[in-house]
Amino acid sequence: MHGVGFRRLPFAATSGRGPDNKARRGRGTEGSNPSPSSNESAANLFLGRATTRRSPPSAFATSAYRFQPELLALAKYPNVAVKATGQAGYAEDEYPFRSLHPHLHRCFDAFGPERMFWGTDITRMPCSWRQCVTLFTEELPWLKGRDLDLVMGEALCNWIGWPLAAGARS
Repeated sequence: MHGVGFRRLPFAATSGRGPDNKARRGRGTEGSNPSPSSNESAANLFLGRATTRRSPPSAFATSAYRFQPELLALAKYPNVAVKATGQAGYAEDEYPFRSLHPHLHRCFDAFGPERMFWGTDITRMPCSWRQCVTLFTEELPWLKGRDLDLVMGEALCNWIGWPLAAGARS
């Protein structure tokens, strides 16, 4: 299943439209207040970047995760999901980016595999596309099996109402 629909996912995540180009009911915009009756667009896992890569690595990572407690508090709303995009760009270390593992695990524990979506912004990553993928598929010891399939694309398809092709599930 790893890779189902990745080419189409960024459009759907930002437009609130499915593969049939029909608007999906109840999709809000990022930063909107959660409402009990609709699914909101996925919030970004990390909500800001106050430092640059020229800052010391520990300052960069600390700043990148400074809003994680507020983000995790949103997990109580079943209509809010999180997209874990561009994670390698926040790492204090080289691949396999072990400095990210606890932050990702906390997010996974709060939102679960049905509401945490993998993604990347490859244009800003300090590593290869493959490493962005394998960070999740091979390096997170707690992300396996069905949970991995969900995070790597199936959950986002479910969230926006895209049916999976027959045989797409592992």
